[in-house]
Amino acid sequence: AEVLETKIVTIMYHSVLNGSKGRYIVSEKQFENDLVAFKNEGFVSVTPNEIIAFSEGRGMLPEKPVLITFDDGHYNNLYYGMPLLEKYGMRAVVNIVGAYSEYSTASGDHSNPNYSHITWWQIEETAQSGVIYYGNHSYGMHKFKPRYGIAQLAGESDSEYEKNLTEDTMRLQEKLRVLCGYEPAVYAYPFGKYSKTAVKTLVSLGIKITLTCNEGVTTVRFGVPESLINMKRINR
Repeated sequence: AEVLETKIVTIMYHSVLNGSKGRYIVSEKQFENDLVAFKNEGFVSVTPNEIIAFSEGRGMLPEKPVLITFDDGHYNNLYYGMPLLEKYGMRAVVNIVGAYSEYSTASGDHSNPNYSHITWWQIEETAQSGVIYYGNHSYGMHKFKPRYGIAQLAGESDSEYEKNLTEDTMRLQEKLRVLCGYEPAVYAYPFGKYSKTAVKTLVSLGIKITLTCNEGVTTVRFGVPESLINMKRINR
């Protein structure tokens, strides 16, 4: 029997900012042009829940699905990005780094699109909008040292590593569950670094979609949940 499958184009953004240039920055106008281009090409913006339903054999996807993702939880995603998503009837996943949101919340220096991250209360205010789905991008592991992202340290046993990754992941999962009313099923790997042990651990914690920085398009198969692990993304 033929397996029903669909290709999902997943786009990776970071910042939406005017007047700044960089590999991980698009301007407001560029972002709007992208959304218009997706629409014109017949792409339909999908949510993690819709993709998960398809992978579990519970629901269908449009012919040309696009998953829009933002990493790091920059406040400019809400400030510039959210109104444009609303304007074009599109949705996005914003993958939060717990430590960054904690800092913007605790320091009181927030709501500046140039450098702030989304605060805990801003997450709570926007989680039920139907526009933004909050994903996990680690609580405190978005660092180069001592470990590179969620990489296992030399000399760290598998069980120690699983415990450390679990503690970090669940710290943000539980925080987001309180703020959003759901525990994210999406995990974006810091710096795109992952391993078999990391995947196994995250899946055991209820993560159903993992996002890499590997360039490409992902073929998702109806009734095959594993096809959402290590989805490829196109860096914009």
